[in-house]
Parts: sequence; structure tokens; C-alpha cells
Amino acid sequence: MAGLKREASASSATDMRFDTLYLGGGTPSLLDGPAVAAVRDLAHAHFPMEIAEFTLEANPSAGASGRLRGWREAGVSRLSVGVQSFDDDILRTLGRRYSGDEALRFCRSARE
Repeated sequence: MAGLKREASASSATDMRFDTLYLGGGTPSLLDGPAVAAVRDLAHAHFPMEIAEFTLEANPSAGASGRLRGWREAGVSRLSVGVQSFDDDILRTLGRRYSGDEALRFCRSARE
């Protein structure tokens, strides 16, 4: 978090206003709700924004289903789910750590 704070401080001199916050790359799905809220609060502290959309990129293999409620409580309004395929053979070829069924269950849980 310290590195993120330094980067935000160095980049925050702007007149632009932001209405979208995007946490991407798949790795943010390793964060729980309070950690996502801390990133959101850091962005608010350094940049002028009124968030209309808060997107988190999620990887279904990260045990993320248990984190869905916390993300919602942190203000996440949209998930970008990194599912490359629902075909287990293709997923194995790609080196993914989830099955097609796991990805489908994650997507269904997210919709609920």
C-alpha cells in the first residue's frame, strides 16, 4: 500500500475529474473488501472524483466467491471477470487454475 500511496501522491496534481475507478489485472481479486475500500479511499484522497462506476477485475481462481460481498460493500459496482474459457482442456493448456464449472459458479455467484 505504501508504494500505491507514493504513486498517487506523485500523480495527483490534475484538474481532471474522474467518474470511474478501475482496479484491473486480475490480481485485485486477491484483495478483501476492506483492502478494496482502502484503495478506493486512497483514490478519493488524491484525485477529484465522483465515482459513477467502480470496476474490479476478478479472477475466478482466486477463491474470490467469498469476497464478493466485501467488494460490494466497498462500493464495487461492476466486475470484469477474467474467464478465458469454460472448456477444461483449453484452461489446462492455458495454465489456468480453475475449471469451467468453477468459473461458471463464480459468475453465477457474482450475479446474485
